[in-house]
Amino acid sequence: MANIKFSIIIPTYNYAQFLPRALDSILGQQGNDYDVTIIDDGSTDDTKTVVQPFLQQHQGKLNYVYQQNQGPSAARNRGVAETKGQYLVFVDADDRLVDNALTIFRTYLAAFSEIDMVFGAYYSVYENGKKKLRKPPMLSKDAFINFKKYVQGQFVISNGSMVIRRNIFDRLQYPEAIRSNEHYVMDGQMLALYQCATIAEPVLEVYAHDSRLRQDIKSIEKTGLRVVDLLFNRALLPDKFMGLRKLFLSRLLLSRFRAYFQAGLYSKANDFYFQAIKARPVNVFRFSYLRKYLKSCWSLARDNR
Repeated sequence: MANIKFSIIIPTYNYAQFLPRALDSILGQQGNDYDVTIIDDGSTDDTKTVVQPFLQQHQGKLNYVYQQNQGPSAARNRGVAETKGQYLVFVDADDRLVDNALTIFRTYLAAFSEIDMVFGAYYSVYENGKKKLRKPPMLSKDAFINFKKYVQGQFVISNGSMVIRRNIFDRLQYPEAIRSNEHYVMDGQMLALYQCATIAEPVLEVYAHDSRLRQDIKSIEKTGLRVVDLLFNRALLPDKFMGLRKLFLSRLLLSRFRAYFQAGLYSKANDFYFQAIKARPVNVFRFSYLRKYLKSCWSLARDNR
């Protein structure tokens, strides 16, 4: 195979039913400058069986690595260790790359070789089949401005929509101490410390499904709020960035409220809503969250009749 420019890493845990869609989308990409590595994080379903025909068909291009369950951060870090590509792409097993994603990345990196991380637009695909395009912002040349907008929640980055230069991992790693929101830590620190940019074209489809929500809630409960301390690591971030800690805590609490609300866990959701108001009283004027809070109160009152 030619020199490897891209190593595409697929961390997976009990997502055998989705994995063929992801693999078809990746192995169908144009070019011979990429390889693909599946990190099976201790799956107990038939993931290994599902992968076998792909391994036979794509020998030398597709690799499969099994490890005991350690969480998504450990799986991604293992993927870094198992690959050699100059740039890394992490695609969740239940998502898919659009047909020309690598072509879009190649074209951009050929023109802007100094960029360390670049992310593109993506589609949210709902269970009813509808799609919504999520466009990235134009980033500032000022890393502090980008970081502040990110911790405020003005934009999000989906894993498979970005390409990361390998040498970033000489300094940063996904935080293995947590199993939820680990991307906040990695994405935020990359925005603060490296040259980052965006691409207007969509490169990924992110699929919503019930099992994803259930897994998210389970991971959230184990993680708590540790993501705040991990992101605002004084050994990494300049002092100027540390002043945004409370702003990020406020965003995280609202994110927790929304997740529990969507799962129908209204009492826990409201606990996080109150914490978010306490952390930043101005949150009471965020009417999309206020409507959800009022709806959760109505649901709790109805259930208690």
